[in-house]
Formats: sequence, C-alpha cells, structure tokens
Amino acid sequence: MSFHPITRRLHSRSGFTLVELLTVIAIVVILIAITIPIVGTVRSNASATKCKSNLRQLSTAYLLYAQDHKGKSLTDSPWTNLLDPYLARAKTTDKLYDFYRCPVAPERPEAEYYQPDYAANIHGAVHASYSHGGPKAPTKLNGIANPGRVFAFVDWLPRWRFAQVFDIGTANGARKDEVFRHSGKVNAVFVDGHIQQFDWPFPADVYAAPWN
Repeated sequence: MSFHPITRRLHSRSGFTLVELLTVIAIVVILIAITIPIVGTVRSNASATKCKSNLRQLSTAYLLYAQDHKGKSLTDSPWTNLLDPYLARAKTTDKLYDFYRCPVAPERPEAEYYQPDYAANIHGAVHASYSHGGPKAPTKLNGIANPGRVFAFVDWLPRWRFAQVFDIGTANGARKDEVFRHSGKVNAVFVDGHIQQFDWPFPADVYAAPWN
C-alpha cells in the first residue's frame, strides 16, 4: 500500500495589513526623530571644530610673524595681509578669504565679502594705532604678562565696534545669535595658543582680561 502526502493549498497574501503599515510608519517616524537631533549635533560639532582649527592656525601664524619681526606682534593695517604669507593656503584672494570664514557665520553683502569673520584683539595682543585714545608702540609678545589670559583672535563679524557688541549683544546691525553662533558661544584663541569658549554676556571691559 502506498501513501501519498496530503498537499494543502497555500494561499499567498499580497500587500500588508493596515496594522502592519501603521507599525512600519511608526518605527520610521521614531527613527527619524532620533536621527535628526544626532545629525544636527554632529554638524554643529564639525562646524565648531573647523572654526577652532582656523583660530589655531591663525594663532600659529601670529607667533611665526612675531618670531620673524623681533618679537613684535601684528599691526592693524590690516592684520590679515600680514598673516597671509604664514598660512598654508593658495595665494588667491578668494582662497585666503575662505580661510578667514567661520563655517557658521551668516552670509554678508558684497561690499563686506572680503572682511574676515575673526578679529584680532587690538586691545592687548595686536598693535592698534588709535587704541585707548592714541598711538602706541607695537605689542611685543614677551611684554604680555599673562599670555594665557589674553586672547589673540575671536569670532567676529564686519562693522562691529570692538567689545561693545559683546556687552549689549547687538551693535551695527549684528544680532546676538550671529555673535554667539556656536550653540550660544563665542570661540577665542589666546596668546599662548589655547582655545576657549565664552557664553553671553561676554567680558566687555577692554582694560581687563581676556582683552588686556
């Protein structure tokens, strides 16, 4: 006697049920909700890292310039031209300008296109012809008593009045979110080369650290 297996007819289903679709959609929404903040944080951190790298290279160029000029710091006429030869960048205006751009600084009018997003500290680390009411001799690095407390360069925007904008949060059209553009912070590099972030309100007394 031979036996034949009983074959059952399998009914194939096409598509998904409503419950399955809603489950998949819910999972996708949850994943997106988790991913977006992470991506935003990663991008913000990458921009802050790029900005700090720019400041660190400015600091290195600043020290190299002083070494080649008997310890004298920069003049303000303009200081970017003095540092250009010490930056490992293509010697075209656009390329050098790209280096002086903070990655999260807002776009500016064409008239301000070549102005940097970083400022040299004219009150304590860089010679300014008319700082504190009159001419003064170029700063010498060995004359800065506390190089770890005086910054050399700081996040900036064109047309600002030095220090005042950090005190009141807005000046000459700049908004506080443009000033404190790294998640509410300002990046600065000190004369000794270390980098620090500041919250608002920023120290605005130009006769005291970290300005002088």
